[in-house]
Amino acid sequence: CVYEICKSTGNAGLFVEILEGEITQFNRTDYEVKARGGSSLSPTEVDYTTGTLGGYVKLAGVNGSRVFAVSCHHVIMPNRYDNQYFFHYFASRIPNPSVLDFQLISPDQGHDIRISQPSTSAHGKYMREQHLSQESIKQDIRQLEEEIESKPRTTKRLERAKDTLHRVQNDFQTALEFDRHCGTVFATSGYTSSTRIGCALDWALVDVQSTRRGGNEVHTLALLLSDTLLTGWQVPQLYNKPQRYDYLVEENVVDSVAALSLDDRVAKAGYMSNVTYGRVSHIKHDCKLPGKSSNTSEYVVVGQEGRPFAFRGDSGAFVLNSSGDLAGLLIAGQEELGTSYVTPIEEVMRDMAEVTGHEVTLP
Repeated sequence: CVYEICKSTGNAGLFVEILEGEITQFNRTDYEVKARGGSSLSPTEVDYTTGTLGGYVKLAGVNGSRVFAVSCHHVIMPNRYDNQYFFHYFASRIPNPSVLDFQLISPDQGHDIRISQPSTSAHGKYMREQHLSQESIKQDIRQLEEEIESKPRTTKRLERAKDTLHRVQNDFQTALEFDRHCGTVFATSGYTSSTRIGCALDWALVDVQSTRRGGNEVHTLALLLSDTLLTGWQVPQLYNKPQRYDYLVEENVVDSVAALSLDDRVAKAGYMSNVTYGRVSHIKHDCKLPGKSSNTSEYVVVGQEGRPFAFRGDSGAFVLNSSGDLAGLLIAGQEELGTSYVTPIEEVMRDMAEVTGHEVTLP
């Protein structure tokens, strides 16, 4: 493992001394006040599913402009067949419950569906893992305290263990006190399809609180997830971007939109699989997605070097081309085949404009 990391950074001949120590996994940036692209989100009351906050768009009209977060309709609107309890909960908050599952929500329907970031599921799992981590470290500390007289080197290990426990406890308390309320649902596409190019439309706009609104920064660094180990299977290159992605610079602002084209080299930052790279392989004309009575035509992305481009929980992620332009919205995938379905962002923004009656651009 150490050799592979050295090799991937161009240091295959580097001498590495292996010392006694520990490995501690901390959470990533899901608990930042400014909700960033690639973080998790879900309806507050839903604990059985999660999705990704892709980024932000601006809606402009005669009365001014506002910025909204973007994800997928199926991420923020639970399916009644998955959980009847939550379906009835949402039905009580929307004047016309028939919009649930498959039909769009327009801005004038008076809904009040709260969205949490991090998602309820991700937050719960993180808190459980942190609790278990604390108990494990405490047990190690007790054992080290018993050994300290007979093993002199134990003193340094004990100091490191106590320092680690302090940091984990601080992380736990920060997450416990974090205000996860992000905003409310503004509008969604429902499950529909484009009459122009025949692709599925599956987007959602979230009216994010001004104090929690982030931006559209590029993320190319592999960050540790709070609920999954980062492996080479999930991220093609841990430290280096693949060739042809020189325009993707960490923290650069995504401020332009481009057409999604075949053979495009693309990248995305999703909640579950983090930063991944791939290529637009072909258009599949016989896709049968949930909520659709007929087949749709979807752009298919295959992951770099045969690895999956996305996992369940990445829906809603923004997809960038190798020049750093926003090109698509990730809506679905087939993990067993390593393929993902991406909707051209131009088609998504065109539909947003029709549903909301506002001009849609990047902030």
